[in-house]
Amino acid sequence: MAYNDLVNLVDFDKMVHILVEEIIIKSGAVSPDIVKNIEFVRRKPGMPFLDFHRYWKNVHGPLAAKIGMIRRYIQSHTLMIEYEKDTPPAYGGVAETWFDNTAAMRQSAAPEYAATRAADKNFVSREGQFVNTKEIQIF
Repeated sequence: MAYNDLVNLVDFDKMVHILVEEIIIKSGAVSPDIVKNIEFVRRKPGMPFLDFHRYWKNVHGPLAAKIGMIRRYIQSHTLMIEYEKDTPPAYGGVAETWFDNTAAMRQSAAPEYAATRAADKNFVSREGQFVNTKEIQIF
């Protein structure tokens, strides 16, 4: 895809970017037909960013890794330098989880999933957005 194509697809005035450190919570092989959930994670208002990142990685991450249907789980934590800017980052990071298919994604709402959602109130704002996608190579 060329830059000229992007100008027809992207509203650059509304585009948000963050610099992140990728942390593999649950490694696993992915295939071309696998389904991925991408969640844009917002830090709980008033929570110090170091506490947010520590909790997400050390508490929430291991809880989510227990969900059997998740094949791979990566947390991309916003770098600390982003918090030093005049405008704070829009997101504390991005969570990516891979599933064999959409049915497996839906089935992941098991007791382990309930435990991760219960832990969410301790560190995230529920205002985050997410995308469910299947990767397609276009060139």
